Amino acid sequence: MRSLIAALLLAALVVPMAPAAEQAELLPDYPLEILNIKPVGTDGMEASNRIFRAYPGLRYNIRAAVIGGRYPYSFRLTEAPDGMTVDARNGEVDWPTPRASAKAKLEVTDSAGKKITAEWTVTVTKEKFIFVDAKNGKRASEGATGTIENPFKTIADFYPNEEQKGLRTSKYTDHVVYFRAGTYKLDGFKCGWGTKWMDFRNWHPNILAGYPGEEAIIDCESKHCLTAKGQSGFCVENLRFRGMKNYGYALQLMPELGDLKYVTVRKCDFRGLGPTTGNHNQSFIRLLVGGNLTEGLVVQDCVFDGGEHLSGIKLYTCYRSLIEDNRFANFKGLDSAVALKVCVRRCVVRHNVMHGFEKGHGAVNCLFSQPYRNKFYKGISENEICYNLAYDLRSCAGLSIFAHANPGSADVYRNTLVGPVILRHVGSKAGPFRFYRNVYVREGGGGKTELRKVSDPSRIVEKENLVVNRSELNDKFLLRNEDARRKYGHWLPEPEAPKAKKGGTPKAAAAAVEKRQAASPKAAALYRAARGAERSGMKDLARTLYGRLVEEHPESPLAAEAKKRLH
Repeated sequence: MRSLIAALLLAALVVPMAPAAEQAELLPDYPLEILNIKPVGTDGMEASNRIFRAYPGLRYNIRAAVIGGRYPYSFRLTEAPDGMTVDARNGEVDWPTPRASAKAKLEVTDSAGKKITAEWTVTVTKEKFIFVDAKNGKRASEGATGTIENPFKTIADFYPNEEQKGLRTSKYTDHVVYFRAGTYKLDGFKCGWGTKWMDFRNWHPNILAGYPGEEAIIDCESKHCLTAKGQSGFCVENLRFRGMKNYGYALQLMPELGDLKYVTVRKCDFRGLGPTTGNHNQSFIRLLVGGNLTEGLVVQDCVFDGGEHLSGIKLYTCYRSLIEDNRFANFKGLDSAVALKVCVRRCVVRHNVMHGFEKGHGAVNCLFSQPYRNKFYKGISENEICYNLAYDLRSCAGLSIFAHANPGSADVYRNTLVGPVILRHVGSKAGPFRFYRNVYVREGGGGKTELRKVSDPSRIVEKENLVVNRSELNDKFLLRNEDARRKYGHWLPEPEAPKAKKGGTPKAAAAAVEKRQAASPKAAALYRAARGAERSGMKDLARTLYGRLVEEHPESPLAAEAKKRLH
């Protein structure tokens, strides 16, 4: 009875669904675009980029980075080699055993039905690939050549060491480095003061990756870090970073030698940074201020866990970037999980989980206080903070915006925040800052918006936000009321659970679903996306996906089910 009363009370609090025209007006209307997949030569995309390169027989795995339009999106491959698939929900492209070079074409559809496509060619070759094996490799001085059959043993085997110091070697320029299972120290030449760093510049390898299915650890020995300076297309994926201390930036992106474009950090695990000292923008990933620009930065599917007096990601001078599906946890005395500082424009912070913070500015911190100018813009503007979950925040805000009367704007929507929202120094030239359909939870000082030294409140626009008690959320911090859940907070449609037919069992139903998916993974992915759209009330998108399934996979058992749902 109590749960029924709580559900009825919550339903009474929910603001009625806004008309379509009003929703379109409230939500940002930025162009739908794919940041990281495009042909060579388009917008500065270089042939050495990760998306174009695969080693024969070794899993090729990338993920589309999409911003703009109406999230969530659906994905499909309209052209692809045998065995290549895409997750219809998140755009992860997977090719388990590439054998020959091939073209691929990806289509993205947003929730409003807008479409965009990207095509690229994956070159399958053994050229410009290095393998390092801490357990079974040999030193270059012992005859290792860096092939998969004769791998190197340490980083110093392919990177200039302390004796060679600043040697500019072109032997391994734009190579992909695969690290086999084991622990690796940064034993190449290091420079800098305090924290020593290993620079990866235009004449070094530009892709550092953990071997698929194995755990490779980069040991920073409590004093070292990696940097990328002017290295467009620099990519770090599937690596574990440990032992970061002192100033301890696990990865510094420094556009000192030219614009940095299409930098990717994906499926990495950063743990244990600090305690740090001083105020030097300490962070796991830091993009430094410079006269040049970083464009197309993508950070996806990473873990940032355990740190003291730092931020997870801190950005300066950055344009068109995406921070998506990461987890930030267990920080003490932090600045923030994500800090957008100076000259950050069109950054999308989406669907991240942030928890276990003690003190700090906020899980997400937007700072407009330094009107640093470069050749593109000043301040920060046109950024989106959406579908994030922030909880267990002790003396820390869910979101903080320091406007200091400088120009800039931000759209904050569909977040669940167990902590206050704080806005400071908002004047007539700041913003607008738009808040739409967020869930604010009355716990830990949350459930409210605090205005501090705000001279022009009209620059803060709040529409259809929901304030609730913790008891009105389930263990995943989703609203218990199903209708409200679909409209407010960080909720996204879940993959469809298998259902038993009449007279059958859930186990048998699950086995049947697995069998269908194994036979037709693309059809299954489309079906899951369509069911998710249907459950979330996006009927037009669901019909589009069902129609595609019937048209593209008529022989699939799921096509018959799709036809039933269309009628």
